[in-house]
Amino acid sequence: MARLQDLGHPVLHEISRDIITQEGTKLGGDDPWRNLLAFSEVIWNLRCAQHAEAAKYSGDVFYDRSLLDTLSYLQAGSKPTPEWMDLTPYPYHYKVFIFPPWEAIYRTDGERWEPFETAVQVHESLVSTYSANGYELVEVPRTSVAERVEFMLHVLQRA
Repeated sequence: MARLQDLGHPVLHEISRDIITQEGTKLGGDDPWRNLLAFSEVIWNLRCAQHAEAAKYSGDVFYDRSLLDTLSYLQAGSKPTPEWMDLTPYPYHYKVFIFPPWEAIYRTDGERWEPFETAVQVHESLVSTYSANGYELVEVPRTSVAERVEFMLHVLQRA
């Protein structure tokens, strides 16, 4: 995402990492999985605000994560989706870039503590959620950052 931003594209960054750092223990544990519903509610509201923020930009806006990701994490955690989490007012571009798990570069840290196997499970849930909601998934190849960005921009020119 930093490369896209360096090229002048508007980028709405991942907010979960900040919330895990700032609020994680207040939401029932050091990680979102301990109280996934409470964590997801906070993230949902912040991502709704992000969606509204995107309206100030013209052209393509890149989201690191969207509201659909919140639903995907609930699914991966075997939690029900609250009825009030309605995607209808929050459309995204019909083509969604998806980055498959890549074990060679996967790293854990204070905010990403999940083992690689959990990342694979979340990825499967992302694919399921986006597909079920009518989005066209475009898998980004496992190449250098510059090549991945070039690929994405090329795909959007054809959209």
